Amino acid sequence: MQHAPPQPAYGAHARRFATPIQHVVVIVQENRTVDDLFNGYPNADTVTIDPYTGTILKPFSLAGSCPPGASHGAFVAEYDGGAMDGFVNDTPKTCTAYAFAPLAEVKRYWSLAENNVLADETFSSQQSDSFAGHQYLYAGRGCTYPADTHCLADNANGEAYCGATGVTVPLMDMTSPYPGRESRYGPPCKRYAATIFSEATAAGLSWRYYTYDARSEWGGPSADKACWTHPACAANVVTPPRRVLADIAHHRLADLVYVTPELDQSDHPDAMHQATAGEDWVARVVDAIGADPAYWSTTTILLTWDDWGGWYDHVPPPSPPFYEDPIEYGFRVPLVVVSAYVTPGTVDHTQRNVFGSMLRYVETTFGLPSLQQVDAPGLTDDLSGLFNYGQAPNPFVPM
Repeated sequence: MQHAPPQPAYGAHARRFATPIQHVVVIVQENRTVDDLFNGYPNADTVTIDPYTGTILKPFSLAGSCPPGASHGAFVAEYDGGAMDGFVNDTPKTCTAYAFAPLAEVKRYWSLAENNVLADETFSSQQSDSFAGHQYLYAGRGCTYPADTHCLADNANGEAYCGATGVTVPLMDMTSPYPGRESRYGPPCKRYAATIFSEATAAGLSWRYYTYDARSEWGGPSADKACWTHPACAANVVTPPRRVLADIAHHRLADLVYVTPELDQSDHPDAMHQATAGEDWVARVVDAIGADPAYWSTTTILLTWDDWGGWYDHVPPPSPPFYEDPIEYGFRVPLVVVSAYVTPGTVDHTQRNVFGSMLRYVETTFGLPSLQQVDAPGLTDDLSGLFNYGQAPNPFVPM
């Protein structure tokens, strides 16, 4: 992957938008639910006893060995037609999906929420794992629907990018009703009609997608054929993730930024060698932005997790407006909205598909058109109700 060209210094390309926001930074962690990461958070909708089966949730370290299922098939089993009784319970005995992170391991995530906004009724836009999730994050789907009837569904066995050879990924037949069927396999590559990055480029905005491996399932735009085959676009997929810290320090932060972590800083089960490594990483990025006066009052940070990871969550997802859609929506994932223009300590209970709302926020902030996928007007909100841009900027509180 080529190195991205340097960005101009902050302010050199500042432009007028409808709000004070000049930068949107999307931080994407891995595989956690609201009941898992924010269990017991004041005013948040969480439980310690499953209302469907009576199972008691247990504290379980983020560094513990436990890989509950997050494939589309796992979702179908866990949801069980609305019975919500298919989560893994102590199989094997060292692992249960009915779990929550000990408070000592998430204190800084909670602190970040306490000083900003926690949105707790935010449903994963898709019922599958990381590969599809990272496509929804920037393209609004794993295909251009309805023009393309087969969407990227579950993780590939191997590298997941447009240049991969001998690699296939399950494709969901979008014409089949829920629970759908993975009726064919194809390369881990799609040609989207548009993505949030292609729209940003067309509008003259800069963007970066930081990832540990551009050829992995977290490589995002590397699975977009139009981007992978265009050197200027592909150069915006930047490795390793820590390069975002240098770009912040040198005032080279792009207008639109996506930040994904190294494996052992991701909160992903079975990848964490140290339980607080995920929040350590997030704190480095958030604190670098917040401590810089040039960025704090001009930047919104959206922190989320790419899918539920198989962990228990007690709120069944709503049926999408396209009721026949076999892959939407998934269980809740947390969303923390970090900004100088929110009301600290807010817990927002607005029901939304989270990746669609994040896309809509970017579109509204920068005046971009809708992708007409999960971000289509009427399907979810644009988060604007969480902001008061007329207020004096809140002081930044480090994680």
